[in-house]
Amino acid sequence: LKIYSPNDVLFTQSGNVGIGTTSPDSTLDVESTQPNIRLTDSDNTHYARLGGSAGDLLIDADLGNGQANSKMTFGVDGTERMRIDSSGRVGINRTPAITNSKLEVGGADNVPLINVEASGSTAGIGIGSGHFQFYTGTTERMRISSGGYVGIGESSPTIKLMVQENDASKQVLMVRNQA
Repeated sequence: LKIYSPNDVLFTQSGNVGIGTTSPDSTLDVESTQPNIRLTDSDNTHYARLGGSAGDLLIDADLGNGQANSKMTFGVDGTERMRIDSSGRVGINRTPAITNSKLEVGGADNVPLINVEASGSTAGIGIGSGHFQFYTGTTERMRISSGGYVGIGESSPTIKLMVQENDASKQVLMVRNQA
């Protein structure tokens, strides 16, 4: 089936559909100088857009600004896993709720929630009940309690800086003056 107009639509025998092309390379191939797919809610005038320009992917929620507090959600296996709200706040595994926060990550206590990796080594940060934690791999190395106490090698610091080392042959603290 061919429909000829200024924007050709072509249905091939292989099942591919082309808009703006006579040789679609995918199941749906939209070709134009700035191709767009508009998704309109038929109950009102609100719409979203999926488009491209110069190799960039453009995704717009509520492009016409017809609805206050629009959001973009990303789900996996039927469960929302990430959200970007109209203020630009991002929530991963949670709905962003902290006014001045730009990134919120939800998860379990006492495990690294955000990790970085380089050359096969990882380090991360996490939160537990009333404390902030720093990890290398999955091992907690330091924590800051809700009272502002810092523990290095110590999970329950009771003074401003508490350093715990179980190997008596290792130094615990070194202060140098390079003058």
